[in-house]
Amino acid sequence: MAFDSGMLRCVCEELNGFFAGGKVEKVLQPEKDEVNLVIRSGGVSRRLLLSASGSNPRICVTDSVKENPPAAYMLCMLLRKHLLGAKVLEVSQVGFERVAKIEFDSGDELGFRRKRTIYLEIMGRNSTFVFCDEDQKILASTRIVDLSAECSRKLICGIPYELPQPQDKLDTLSFGREDFDRVFSGAGGDIPASGWIVSSFLGVSPLVARELVFSITGSSDSSVAECGADRLFEAVKKLSDIILQSRFSPCIISKNDSSPFEFSFIPIRQYALGAICVPVPTASEAIDGFYTQRDRAERRKQHFNDISTILKNASARISKKLALQTQELDDCDAADGIRLKADLIMQELYRIKKGDEVLFADDYLADPPQKVRIDLDPTLPPTVFAQKLYKEYAKKTSAKDIIKKQIENTLAEKNYIESVRESLDRASSEAEYSQIRQELSASGYGKRGAAMRAPDKRKKPRPDETVSPGGFRVLIGKNNTQNDLITFEIADKNDIWFHVKDYPGAHVLLISGGADVPDADREFAARLAAGSSGASGAQKVAVDTTLARYVKKPTGSKPGFVNYFRYTTVYVSPLSLSQALGERGAK
Repeated sequence: MAFDSGMLRCVCEELNGFFAGGKVEKVLQPEKDEVNLVIRSGGVSRRLLLSASGSNPRICVTDSVKENPPAAYMLCMLLRKHLLGAKVLEVSQVGFERVAKIEFDSGDELGFRRKRTIYLEIMGRNSTFVFCDEDQKILASTRIVDLSAECSRKLICGIPYELPQPQDKLDTLSFGREDFDRVFSGAGGDIPASGWIVSSFLGVSPLVARELVFSITGSSDSSVAECGADRLFEAVKKLSDIILQSRFSPCIISKNDSSPFEFSFIPIRQYALGAICVPVPTASEAIDGFYTQRDRAERRKQHFNDISTILKNASARISKKLALQTQELDDCDAADGIRLKADLIMQELYRIKKGDEVLFADDYLADPPQKVRIDLDPTLPPTVFAQKLYKEYAKKTSAKDIIKKQIENTLAEKNYIESVRESLDRASSEAEYSQIRQELSASGYGKRGAAMRAPDKRKKPRPDETVSPGGFRVLIGKNNTQNDLITFEIADKNDIWFHVKDYPGAHVLLISGGADVPDADREFAARLAAGSSGASGAQKVAVDTTLARYVKKPTGSKPGFVNYFRYTTVYVSPLSLSQALGERGAK
């Protein structure tokens, strides 16, 4: 992404217009490296986001509201002490570096006015939030660099704040032709022009550099020789004039599937038909829109991967367990052969001599009769050995029923894991992932510590809800916890219940209130059940439907597991909730 010096200049000028003269109403710190200031200016309260995250550092106005931790961070408490009620003096950029500076007029404990300053260094993994007093001494920082570190700049509370070391590059806003020619003379003609611009000029990102090269040759991959000194000089000068004259045009660059992957302060045309450049009114909208979706995607990926790992490990364990139980059952199936050998030994006792190791006996019950080889134990009398075989036969026969029950339980556990996996694929919010994780912990999967955590105080996600063509409410569970909620807490005994046959999926409830439900509404709910299941990719899906009174939960069963009877099966084409809402909107 292109959060370079030009983008920072664009957003700082915008923020200064929003907040200069404003009053700090709230100080929040939802994450260790992120601070939110709610500032009221011009009769409007806006939320200023300051993030020193190593992956997503930024400064902008945001509409996103994150949940705050139960106990405030020490940095948050310090900022509240100094900044609540403070007046914003100015939001600016330090030179043309990627450092934002916010100055405040604040009152101390005795009522004297004091100047306080926030520096936000937007420098990738080295990004830092620094809070200073009127003498520019550091009061707090999100990244401490002490005297033991091999770094020329120290970030320790109590010492004066120093800006990052300047880079050995031309100042993009004040270079002249002589400076340009001096740097250009050392450039090889076959190197990419965009790379040369990035390494030679201060604060220019690869995206903007490629756009400058594209404006010269129509290709972002052109070399220095293909662009030429004069055209490169004019392109960078044009960029400098845009920044100095504040002729910014913030935009978001999205792929054809509408997912943003870049943003900039100038129009981006280098992707041609491969992407869409969407202008936005403010730089904050470009930054916040990009990072909000990116943060959401990263959090989803993290939650998805964590839960998916738990399910993968559980699935591997269950498969191994099922293979062992199946092998044990096969061994038990050989019990009849053990009994036959014992019977034949008793039949042929008169032929067996002391010390015999092998007996070839005639099995007259076989069709046709055949010879059976029996390996004897020469250390045991034949009758004792036969009794040993009878005991082994009895043991395997009794174990067979137990193993069958164990296999049945293992298959039920396997089906449960598949139902959670299907719920995971349909989850879309952090709260839904949290609900799935809590369900797994309560069911004995994952870390035991996760089940012992304090209950999540956020509002629990509710089942999806829509309305059938005839006006009946239809509820759709998004995971096993919600399935149980729908079926056993919300449902009335006369409501109609749906579930896809032989696949994991959502419980769907059509709330009828005891009224007659037309076939079209029943089909609508059945299609939603098919579309919210593991069989959603099929053309026709079997869906079982019954009254809620005929759905029972076995004692001690896992979330989402039910037994039902007096049901009918219908075959319908799957319909997702988004498709149903789209069809309604089209009508």
